[in-house]
Amino acid sequence: MTKFLDTTGISYHLQQLINNANERLVLISPFLKINERIKQSLEDKDRLKIDIRIIYGKNELQPEENNWLKSLQSIRSSFCQNLHAKCYLNESEAIITSMNLYDFSQINNNEMGVYISKEAVPDLYKDVYDEAMRLIRISDEIKISVEKILPGKNNNAVSKAEAFCIRCKKEISLNYSQPYCPECFKKWSQYKNINYKESYCHICGKENESTINKPVCYHCFKNQDNGKNKISATQTDKGFCIRCGKEIKLDNSHPYCADCFKVWNKFKNKNYKESHCHICGKKNESTLIKPICYNCYKAQKTG
Repeated sequence: MTKFLDTTGISYHLQQLINNANERLVLISPFLKINERIKQSLEDKDRLKIDIRIIYGKNELQPEENNWLKSLQSIRSSFCQNLHAKCYLNESEAIITSMNLYDFSQINNNEMGVYISKEAVPDLYKDVYDEAMRLIRISDEIKISVEKILPGKNNNAVSKAEAFCIRCKKEISLNYSQPYCPECFKKWSQYKNINYKESYCHICGKENESTINKPVCYHCFKNQDNGKNKISATQTDKGFCIRCGKEIKLDNSHPYCADCFKVWNKFKNKNYKESHCHICGKKNESTLIKPICYNCYKAQKTG
């Protein structure tokens, strides 16, 4: 059976396609921002150890999307350069559609697509499956690294230093990109308001109007700025790709990993804004011309 789908039909059949997967699930979408209902279904499939592949074409994922993907064991995600196709399939059915796996598209856009049953049209399903496998083969598998690299002597992805959840003050590991305990992060993720004011400083635990964007109090921020946690180019030869955050050799003239440089090199826009500081790895609007954040720039000047 093949069937035309409108926006509502796509959302319904996509949910059913995920729920019906028993062996394999492939989700191909240039843009990725998964709604809570589909996340719950994927989490259930993850518990059942279903082989799940997510292929996307936008190089930067939002921190909350990264955090969620990191929490799942059976999902492998890959970046496919020049991806424009949107296709979703399990071992017995497929959907080819205009709709991204993006919650805005599912709510606001006018979309259309085609539903394909393997049992009814096996040759057509095989063509879709073969093309999906080809996209997987030419994609670069991404090792999800959620937590930003923290400046200091130990450049592990997550600091082992004690810190505090900015909502409930529970002791947790220091992690500027997710300054919540798991329970509070789950509650925050329901609305994802990056400016929502919480109650505590992530570093000292004192009362403070913190947000996920500004999780520390002014006093702790000043201490960091004055050098307690700073890093300079003379302290390490490790840097970070300013696009994906991957650890690479420190080189201010070439602050990209090989994969991201290949993508950047297509347009060669030296002023294109990326996502990470080349030195500390923290979130920053870096460019090829200005690849480091202000704090690291100051540390270099004073170091």
